[in-house]
Amino acid sequence: MKRWPTKLLGDVAQVTAGDPAPQRPEDFAEDGVPFVRMQDVGRLGQSTCLAETKDRLSPSASARLKRFPAGSILVPKSGASIRLNHRAILGIEAHVVSHLAVIVPFPLLNTHFAYYWLCGTDLSGVAHQADLPSMKTSDLAKLQLPVPPLAEQERIVKLLDEADELRKLRAQADCYTDALIPSLFHEMFGDPDSNPKGWPVKTLEQLAERLHQGINTAADKVQYQSSGYPILQAKHITSGYIEIGDARFVSAEDFAKYKDRHRPSSGNILFTNIGTIGKSVVVDQTSDFLVAWNIFLIALQPDVSPLFINTFLQLLDKRGFFTGRNTGSATQFVSKRQMQAIKIAVPPLPLQKQFAARVSEIRTLQAEQTASRHRLDDLFQSMLHRAFTGAL
Repeated sequence: MKRWPTKLLGDVAQVTAGDPAPQRPEDFAEDGVPFVRMQDVGRLGQSTCLAETKDRLSPSASARLKRFPAGSILVPKSGASIRLNHRAILGIEAHVVSHLAVIVPFPLLNTHFAYYWLCGTDLSGVAHQADLPSMKTSDLAKLQLPVPPLAEQERIVKLLDEADELRKLRAQADCYTDALIPSLFHEMFGDPDSNPKGWPVKTLEQLAERLHQGINTAADKVQYQSSGYPILQAKHITSGYIEIGDARFVSAEDFAKYKDRHRPSSGNILFTNIGTIGKSVVVDQTSDFLVAWNIFLIALQPDVSPLFINTFLQLLDKRGFFTGRNTGSATQFVSKRQMQAIKIAVPPLPLQKQFAARVSEIRTLQAEQTASRHRLDDLFQSMLHRAFTGAL
């Protein structure tokens, strides 16, 4: 293991922050100088080339603010984003919002070497803890990082670039696979809005045996336990999957009392209806958990395929159908009546089953790709650790 000298980040880079965002409409112009906001960094997560921004500043607004060169490294310095490990290298000259720290490496420090070191560094411990954590640039500048010779930095960067490229290729392949199911739906059934094949149209209420919200623990006076039977919340559902890692629990007595109504069975659809709405999944087996009040449990008639209906709901979600239901409300929600009124063009059941079989094949492929992505992420994190301890 190599031993490299360590230096304060502030000794090998300029550590500063951006400027408060202009507020006047006339401060912005479509052809102006790029202005990087937190969401521009968050949209990419981690990126070695941030080159597109939502906003651009007019010449008069640009003249009042600092402008940072391409190659500057951006790190969130306030809010919950500190904990998300978002990092970016500017691919263009740009202005930057004050919620972002800006690190401009001096010649002694390779930009990508510093970027990867920051990707492997948890900055939440540097932040001042509060409801909205914040981090001072002066505290960031006091962090110590290893600084090997530039030739060694470049060697390490090349290895990490290659590993990171594999992760990007995996992510691109995952995006292509995600597009397969919507494409297959349109190929087999046509546009669900125009119904070009003239399938009979029914409401979701006509197709469902049951459609109701999950258990309201507050109204039903159910006490959470440290162990027992889990309660599935909306946050545990992504489109197509259930991830129930941090659930809360109810007692065996409460589970027995409510399971007939609130425990999903194989083939039921779970649909998130409050807060983060529009995510849905088909339950593949009856499990020992209950669903919470922010989820609709949908049990369908036997003459309709759950995978077909679930895919239709996901297509509506991708088009923003559900998020546009209650734009005047602080909390987004979908009512039972709105769900029941959804109109669906229903093809013959054999065709639905053929579609479902092909969807199952795609889901199997997605599961394999997810496992591959996790392995690549674990490998990359291991390489980051080894790189900055002199073991790579």
